[in-house]
Amino acid sequence: MFILQIKAEDRGVPRRSATTFVNITLSDVNNRLPQFSNQLYIQYMNEDDPVGSKVLQVNAYDLDEDSELRFSIDSSSYEAKDSFNRPVTSTSDYNFKNGFSINEKSGEIVTRLPFNREVVAFISFHIVVVDINSDSSELQESSARVKLI
Repeated sequence: MFILQIKAEDRGVPRRSATTFVNITLSDVNNRLPQFSNQLYIQYMNEDDPVGSKVLQVNAYDLDEDSELRFSIDSSSYEAKDSFNRPVTSTSDYNFKNGFSINEKSGEIVTRLPFNREVVAFISFHIVVVDINSDSSELQESSARVKLI
C-alpha cells in the first residue's frame, strides 16, 4: 500500500491550504500460469491395493496472489500396456480408464477399481491443472505413469 499526500494552496490573502492523504492499494493481476512441481510422476502400486488407496500426490503452484488451482485427469489421455508391453484397450468388462480419480483441490489420486496385473501392467495418463481465478482458460499438463506390481 502507498500513501500519497496531496496539498492544495490558493494565492489569496491570507493564503489558505488544505492537505489530505490518499491510500493507494495495488492488486496483483492474475496473469501467471500454474506450474506442476514435476512434469512426470512415476509410481508403483500393488495390484492388491484396495479401492480408494492413494496412488499418487501431484503438486502445482501459481505465483499469483489470488490463484485457486483445480486438478483433473484428462480422460482421453489414458494408455495401458500389458506385461509384454502390448497396448491394452479398455473394454466393458475391464475399463481401466475409470481406474483412478483425483481430488480436484488437493491433487491426491486414488484408485476407483480393483486392478489385475495380468490384464494391465502399466497405465499412463495426463493430469491437468487450471487456475479458476485466472482471466485465461489456459491449462497446464503433467504426465503420470503407474506400474502394477
